[in-house]
Parts: sequence; structure tokens; C-alpha cells
Amino acid sequence: ITFDKPVTPGGDVSVTVTAGGQVSNELIFRSVDLTSLPGYYVDLDLEQVLPAAPGFFTATANATSTTPAPAGSYCPVPGMQSAIPASPGYYVPTAGSASQTPAELGKFSSGSGNQMTTAAPLGSYTPILGCRAAIPAPAGTYVPTAGSSTVLPVPAGFTSSGEGASEITPLPQVEITSYTIESNGDHTIEFNSGAGQNYGIYYSENLKSFVLLEHVAGTGAVVSRTVTAPASSSPRGFFIVAPAATP
Repeated sequence: ITFDKPVTPGGDVSVTVTAGGQVSNELIFRSVDLTSLPGYYVDLDLEQVLPAAPGFFTATANATSTTPAPAGSYCPVPGMQSAIPASPGYYVPTAGSASQTPAELGKFSSGSGNQMTTAAPLGSYTPILGCRAAIPAPAGTYVPTAGSSTVLPVPAGFTSSGEGASEITPLPQVEITSYTIESNGDHTIEFNSGAGQNYGIYYSENLKSFVLLEHVAGTGAVVSRTVTAPASSSPRGFFIVAPAATP
């Protein structure tokens, strides 16, 4: 076998074969430069054009290598021409990723292209994966720690500042010293009061909704009031005495 090397690199190669005194026709081999589109690259070792693997991309034509998706972005399929920024509610902590990760419970990711998540601040929570923002604790609940996925109900005997509360405050305790049902069906309630403190006498059938019956000014001593319950067909009713704002 005879090879005639090309005069210039990349030129034609001439090959002839001699066997049994006979010589073959000249064979010409011509090299062809491999080219690739964006999203693909030329593997010089394999001499093949291949798509960029998931997690990588090629932004230009005729690339001979790929670029890993930067942290905060990802390439989910082969042949990507650019990386995709992480969606709001998601994040990508490392380079070369083929997927994005939803923000965990108790955390959130606002905006796009996030490399990390943010813990829900005090007074708020994120109850599901992939939250874009923290949710303020509803009135009647509170969240005392950061990074929470749930809220806590305000327990009996305490109050909170309303929506977004992170703390609770004990209510002043009112001691009822006497309760009497009068012959006409009215109710006489006696309780210890603080000087300068205003109180409300409330009525409820379910301990969820309340009707204010009367405001009472505290005297620093026992206060007595007779009240009439609202007309109702309910077999039960409750009277509550609690501190109240001045009407």
C-alpha cells in the first residue's frame, strides 16, 4: 500500500494498492472540516458533531466544547443554546444542573435566577413547595420562628397584634366573683375590676362570635351588673367579661 501525503495539512491523500504484480487505481481521500450549529459542538476526539448534554450549552457555532449552566440556571434537554434562569419559587445551587429545585417548606425564592432560598421571616410562613413569597400569619394566629411552614393558633387567654404576628401577649385576667339568674331571666354578674380599666360584658352562643351587651368602667373593686341576654332559640349561651376599649 502506498500513501502519498498531502502537500499542505488537510489536503488530499492519495492511496494505491499493489498486490500480485498488479496496481490498483489511485484512491483519493479528501478531509472535510466538521461544523456545528449553536447547541452542538465538534468532539475532536470522536470526530463527531454532538448536542450539548443536559446541564450544558453552546452559544456559538463550530464550538469544540460546551459551557456548564451557571448556578441559578439550568439546561433541561440536550442541544441547548443558552441556560434558562431558575423560575420564581425555584433555585439552582450549583453549576452544570439539568433541573431546578423548588423552594423547600418554610422557605421561598422571589424573582428568577436564584442560587439559594430565603427563610420565611418571623410572623410569616410558606406551607407548600415552590413559594415565591412568604404568607403573613392570619389574624388569630402567630409564627414565633423564622423558616416556618405552619402557623400556631393564639391560645385562650392571649392576644396578638393581628395579621403577621410573631408574638402573643397574655390578656389581663378577669375574676368573676358571682353569677346569678334573676327571677325575670336577667343575669347578674359581679367581677373584680381594676381602677381606670374599661371592661365589656359579652354574650355568645358558640364562643366564636360575640355580642357586646354593656361597657363597664373599672373601680378597683367588685363591680355588679345585671344584663339581659339577646332573644335566641339556642339552648345554650355564654357570658364573657373582658377588658375593652372605651366606647
